Formats: sequence, C-alpha cells, structure tokens
Amino acid sequence: MAPPRNVVKIAIKMRDAIPQLIQLDQAKPLAAVLKEVEPDAL
Repeated sequence: MAPPRNVVKIAIKMRDAIPQLIQLDQAKPLAAVLKEVEPDAL
C-alpha cells in the first residue's frame, strides 16, 4: 500500500536539540505541526 500523497518526511534541526526526522501531513495546519515538534515554540 502506497503512503498518502500529502504525507512527506522532513528533517528538522533546531539549536540545542537532537535533529529529528518526522512525517509531515501537509493537510494539517502548520501551527499544529509546530506544536508537536516544539511545544514551547508558540
């Protein structure tokens, strides 16, 4: 089964943090994705 077309893998590198490889659902609001990656960012 093929993965959904709106889901891509991206690498995230933030200062003073371990780099992450996450699956980004492009149909999801960006603010929600940012809260998952860095809860204190917003």
